[in-house]
This record gives sequence, structure tokens and C-alpha cells, in this order.
Amino acid sequence: RLLDALTDPDRHGTEFKGLVTRIGNVIRGLIYGALGLEAIRLFRGSGGSKGDETEAWTSKIMNWPFGEWLIGIAGVIVVIYGVGEVVKLFKGKDDPLVDWSAVSTAVRRICRFGVGSRGLIIVTLGVFLVRAAIQHNPSEAAGTRESLIELVGVVEGRWLLGLMAVGLLAYALDQAVHARYRRIRPVT
Repeated sequence: RLLDALTDPDRHGTEFKGLVTRIGNVIRGLIYGALGLEAIRLFRGSGGSKGDETEAWTSKIMNWPFGEWLIGIAGVIVVIYGVGEVVKLFKGKDDPLVDWSAVSTAVRRICRFGVGSRGLIIVTLGVFLVRAAIQHNPSEAAGTRESLIELVGVVEGRWLLGLMAVGLLAYALDQAVHARYRRIRPVT
């Protein structure tokens, strides 16, 4: 994602919309990098987020001028993005940057399910940020693990946790399809 932002292989350009997309790629690159490092820490046995990091960052930001507003706005943006991902599942929308002609219908549906599952997790994270801002309480913010656990508690069933695990595996397949079949426009 960082290379996408710097080299602009999809030709988003330097107009406002293109810059927003490229800045979004930088943010996603940093988030994905942090998740990758956390995965390495978990693999080595020295990681495992308990939500303390999320609360600590939320608390730091809330201490800034207009910090609660920033957290609330960030939460709303996260919710909107997540809802958009879930909507893609139900509308049957595929990423236009991928050459789907070589991908079976079943794999396309699995990929959409994965994107929708990730969207639901993203919505949950955003809701917790908004809740933290409204209640002026950084401990209301939750990381991915805590969000999933609370979501399972609300629905009262481990079946949802299993379904989300399958959904994240489906999202991994979606990313593999992107890696193999993504269209990159040639430089003109």
C-alpha cells in the first residue's frame, strides 16, 4: 500500500480524489504493517493485544484539543467505510481492479463474503470509537479482539465467532485473488 501511494500504479493522480485515495493507501499500509508486526509478535509468543493499546491511543488523542471530536469523527468514518464493505457483499460488487474473468463464480462469492466479514469487523471497531467519544471514556474503545468478543456476547453465540473466522479466511482468499489477478495499467 505504501508503494501504491508513492508510485501510483493505478494512476489515481494528484487531483483531490486521487490524493485522498493515495493518502488512504498510506494509512492502510501503516495499519497493515502494524498488524503484520503484531502477527509476528503473536507467532513468537510475545504479543496478543488485550485492547490496552487501543485504549491508550484513544486516551492520548482525547487529551488533545477537540480530541473527543477527532475520535468520534474517526469512528464515524470507520463505520461508513465498514458499511460500504458490507454493502458490496449484498450488492455483489467486485473490485474493478481485478480481472475476474479467470476466477470462478464460487471463488468470487467467497471473496465477497470475506470482504463483507471484514466490513462487519470494521463497523464494530468504529462503533466502539464513537461510543468512547460520546461517553468521554477511552476505555470504551476496543481493539479487534475485544470487538469480536463483545459482538459475540451481544449475539450470545460462539457460532458468530466461528462465522467471522471463516469470513476472515475468505478475505485471505480475496487478497490472494487480488495478488494474482489485479490489473495494473501500463505507464503511457
